[in-house]
Amino acid sequence: MRTTKRYSLELNKAKWESVVKIAHLYRDEKNEHLKYYNTDKNYVDNKSNLDQQMRNVRAKYKSPYHLQARQWKIVQKDAYETVHKNWSALAVEIKSLIAQHKKEWTDAEMHYAYWLTYSPKRMAELVDSQCAPTPEHFEITYPEKKRVMN
Repeated sequence: MRTTKRYSLELNKAKWESVVKIAHLYRDEKNEHLKYYNTDKNYVDNKSNLDQQMRNVRAKYKSPYHLQARQWKIVQKDAYETVHKNWSALAVEIKSLIAQHKKEWTDAEMHYAYWLTYSPKRMAELVDSQCAPTPEHFEITYPEKKRVMN
């Protein structure tokens, strides 16, 4: 079966301006939510975007940019996922740096370093607090943990 190309009509000036206006409102709303999630503690404390979304719904949140509820919920989810992707991208960069320490670090230190980079939340927790997350399924001494943290 052949694919049929479906061409759309060009937008008139008023419709195009409407689309651009909505895109700007989306951008401005997303920047507001990014301010919240870019605070490492807020990102770590929320298991997903639904935690903050439910708090906003209970508080009867109204978008300062006059977006509908379904729209600001999509924007909030997008902001959360953006921060999550940023932490994930940082983990990829850090893993190559960890690999360079293979000769200097012990196996426990290497395991701990890779364990930290496995989850974006763990990395954010490491950056947010003075003490790094502690694994429950393997042991690491404080000096080893400190060396990896530094």
